[in-house]
Amino acid sequence: MAWLTGWTYRKLITVQNANIDADLTDFPLYVKLSADVQIGDGALATGYDIRFTSSDGTTLLKYERESWTGGAGADATADFWVKSDLSTSGTNIYIYYGKADATDGQDAANVWDANFKGVWHLAETGTNPTVYDSTSGNNDSIAQTWTPTTSGKVGGGGTFDGSTGRITLDNELNFDFERTDPFTVSLWFKTSVTGNQTLFAKMSAASPYTGYLLHIGGSGSGQIELFLINSWSTNAIAANTSTNYADNTWQHVSATYSGSSTNAGQLIYVGGASQSLSYRATSLTSTILNNLNITVAKRYESPPYDMYPYNGSLDEVRISSIARAAAWIKFEYYNIANADNELTWTIEGSQSASPSVSPSVSPSVSPSLSPSASLSPSISPSLSPSASLSPSVSPTLSPSASPSLSPSLSPSESPSLSPSASLSPSASPSLSISESPSQSPSLSPSASISPSESPSGSPSLSPSASLSPSLSPSLSPSESPSGSPSLSPSASLSPSVSPSLSPSLSPSSSPSLSPSASLSPSVSPSVSPSAPPLSPGRHLMMGALV
Repeated sequence: MAWLTGWTYRKLITVQNANIDADLTDFPLYVKLSADVQIGDGALATGYDIRFTSSDGTTLLKYERESWTGGAGADATADFWVKSDLSTSGTNIYIYYGKADATDGQDAANVWDANFKGVWHLAETGTNPTVYDSTSGNNDSIAQTWTPTTSGKVGGGGTFDGSTGRITLDNELNFDFERTDPFTVSLWFKTSVTGNQTLFAKMSAASPYTGYLLHIGGSGSGQIELFLINSWSTNAIAANTSTNYADNTWQHVSATYSGSSTNAGQLIYVGGASQSLSYRATSLTSTILNNLNITVAKRYESPPYDMYPYNGSLDEVRISSIARAAAWIKFEYYNIANADNELTWTIEGSQSASPSVSPSVSPSVSPSLSPSASLSPSISPSLSPSASLSPSVSPTLSPSASPSLSPSLSPSESPSLSPSASLSPSASPSLSISESPSQSPSLSPSASISPSESPSGSPSLSPSASLSPSLSPSLSPSESPSGSPSLSPSASLSPSVSPSLSPSLSPSSSPSLSPSASLSPSVSPSVSPSAPPLSPGRHLMMGALV
């Protein structure tokens, strides 16, 4: 599995699928850390090194960090929202941490899809603080009276006193839904008051009450109601649940409207489940638009008409410009409500800094030349049948010759001696060719190739050895005292390109070179002792006579 470059630790998170009834795209997944020892030990004190990826381990996911404490050795407690595609067949994501130079990776505005028009976590602290919108709409509060609390449903939340408490939000045009426009309002609430209370409103507090409203009370019985009104009650639709939810426990409500201008287009979900509804108004034929700002916890406008202030706690207030699907609302509830948040965690995995790659040659690997050239095991340059060298022939290299390896040798080419360096019978180092069945001929140390017999009979190459692929010496017969022909001074050896060889030879392995190309240890020139001697002026190629 691929690993996010630069990060030391990660954990696999599996999203349980028991409550995912349909695939969900761009879902804001709630990921909660509760006094996590390992993440606390590995992460920065700022939490800036936290990253989330998809199941491939490297594709980054957008996330928002609502809260963070711990890190740098202290247990980590945090609330994250991670933009994820969730599948009915199961979903895996990773959380990464442990990168000392990481900068803040959160991108809150892009966690919430384009259908979200406002998301307010109510996680602010201090005295009567401004309430901030997490979406790109920047629909922050322009007036507020509330008290932050650390005991919200998700991290912090807000409490309202049932009197002056409220939040008024900016950019009212962003929430101007007509009776033909779909929308969804969702939030968590906790109250023990059964009387009429405002949860979320864009509605006049005075007759004819034009606008829309999410309300709790239902004639004082703790029911939840959704109103869309042109003029109450003759030109309006209103739906309400039959159950009392003012029980002083956290309740999740989502109210959706399809844009149909009918009661059938109104749905109310509590605890992720659609509720049975009754209807107090049934006919809507005219506009519900107004020029009022959204208010939370009170129906309020200027001049100050206050109506039905809320007494209790609120958290995670959201509004969308579509009617969210039942599957979306269901998992939104379970993802927050369940103790494990519908997530299964694995143990920590770690990876140190990426190891450096150092070339190595196993005993079965042949030594190498440069990347563009290789000598296959079948290449055995030989002396032409028209010439023979006796075992005692010792042609010598002149000191100026510098045989080298050339990176341009293709597997089909046979190396030859070129006439740019001379071979002299009296010069040293010497090239001794012998017809030993168990050994290949060797070059003297000054030619950078020396024989060193391994237990398997394969010679080793000295570290500086190099061989030119364009060797093309000319040989002329001059009798030595023993009657064997010797190489004349006209033979030459090219001293061109000289990549170095790095040999190592174990008892069972072939000599090794640099790791950039390959040379078979079986490549060795062979001598044909039965061929007639070379005539003057003829040139000996490795495998060809010209």
